[in-house]
Amino acid sequence: MTKYEFRRALVRLGWSQGAAAAELGYSIRTCHGWANGVEIPLVVQKFLRVLVNCGIDPRDPCMDETIKLLKPQPAGAESTTLAAIAD
Repeated sequence: MTKYEFRRALVRLGWSQGAAAAELGYSIRTCHGWANGVEIPLVVQKFLRVLVNCGIDPRDPCMDETIKLLKPQPAGAESTTLAAIAD
């Protein structure tokens, strides 16, 4: 996913970079980096593509558990998040 595709995905989802950071569990600085060309983790790329391509509204309460899977866990914690599984 390029920085342009990332930005376009945020627009289609109605997310600012700050909103994306909050929803995905990453820092605003990280999302800003992605929007400016820093490599986006594959799990985030796939998640955003599913949301956009399937027309899923991330504000739907049914998506809460899926979004939680993307959020990083504290260092040292055993994790079953998608981000940890993808590593």
